[in-house]
Amino acid sequence: MLNMLRDITQAVARANSLESALTILVSQTRLAMATHCCSIYILEQQHLVLSATEGLEKSAVGRVSMPLSEGLVGLVAEREEAINLAAEEEYRAFLAVPIIFQKQVVGVIVVQQPEARQFSENEEAFLMTLAAQLAVVVRSLKHKAAITNVQQQVVFSGETASSGIAIAHGLVLGGL
Repeated sequence: MLNMLRDITQAVARANSLESALTILVSQTRLAMATHCCSIYILEQQHLVLSATEGLEKSAVGRVSMPLSEGLVGLVAEREEAINLAAEEEYRAFLAVPIIFQKQVVGVIVVQQPEARQFSENEEAFLMTLAAQLAVVVRSLKHKAAITNVQQQVVFSGETASSGIAIAHGLVLGGL
């Protein structure tokens, strides 16, 4: 499973947009865990928004939103801990893990299937490790998308270290 973890993480890191990264993530995770469905919910303004899925209705992406206080996915985000159930409504196997970046939940990744199954400790550890590895990528791509949507110029002021002129690319660390 370590090779699969590496492959998924590298493929997501190479993605040039949040949407393509999430599509790769759910597709490859579903295959790696041999399950019917993999979905990712991204936290936006205290609501978890279905942002990618492989196995659920694709038209629900971007349209399904739930507050943190609602459902099992909300419970995972609210408590910041995994939930592994062997029976849940239409889907009889359910495993959800929070995606946490710098002690803040940025989303939840969920795998589920209609056949009864208890996800193993190794599968739970795999999904938790994947979520931890991808938190940085998801957060940075989310910020990149937000910056791309800004129509105005952002100006940063600084202090000179020495006199003269320097021209270089700037790197912004942290949020704007």
